[in-house]
Amino acid sequence: MNKLFTKLDTLNMPKSDYAITGSGPLYAHGLIYDLDNDLDVVARNNAWDTALKMGEPKKGDLGDWIIDLFDGQIQIFNQWSFVGESVDEIIDNAEIHNSYPFATLEHVLAFKKKLKREKDLTHIQLIESYLAEKRYD
Repeated sequence: MNKLFTKLDTLNMPKSDYAITGSGPLYAHGLIYDLDNDLDVVARNNAWDTALKMGEPKKGDLGDWIIDLFDGQIQIFNQWSFVGESVDEIIDNAEIHNSYPFATLEHVLAFKKKLKREKDLTHIQLIESYLAEKRYD
């Protein structure tokens, strides 16, 4: 796995209290072969408390709190304000890949459709194609 996962492991956060989101789920499913030098993680309960001990939270543009670790290579969020799902829903519905919890591709698709950055448009196509193929398997 990517070196970012080694850094994530050093935090010793309970895997039942976080999920990797952003581009991470695309990486987990083999839809992309590299991450954009950062890992986005939503956290609750003990995972959030652990992250608070590692860094100072800052207020995000959408009102959530973000802790930047390893010079911003890992960002821990207490909410994921891009979609209507709660942190509990994102984490409780996470899929395990290589022993890490990842948000679902459906979750990623929903927020990438809202953001519509250049890379998001490519990711939207990758996810929609993957999910369409999966339906016919």
